[in-house]
Amino acid sequence: MSERFPLAGDGSWVELKDPTELRYGDKQRILRSVASGEGDGIDMMNALYALLVVSWQLTPMLPTPGQDIKVIEMLSLDDGNILEKLIEPARERLFPGDPEPSKDTPADEVEAALKDPAHPTAPSVG
Repeated sequence: MSERFPLAGDGSWVELKDPTELRYGDKQRILRSVASGEGDGIDMMNALYALLVVSWQLTPMLPTPGQDIKVIEMLSLDDGNILEKLIEPARERLFPGDPEPSKDTPADEVEAALKDPAHPTAPSVG
């Protein structure tokens, strides 16, 4: 499913893919497109726009980001700011950041993991 949201322009709207319908493959496609530099240096936000924008009504009529990613540069500042806020729930779902240790994880296990030199957050030994 998707949902339609109003944009700043008179009668303008955007239809976005429902973030709850995203799959791990969507995340992998975004990461691959960023790593490969597809779309003339596409970045993470543009990859999200291309994935999430199903359709839109703008004046003037413009292709969707999935059809031409450079269209993002032609949005009005107001429409671009709204769109940026609208995709935030999907971005957070796809890239939630570092998860906190579970409250069920004994503190000594967490402490031991952090002291492990192979752990990515362990202090470097110099």
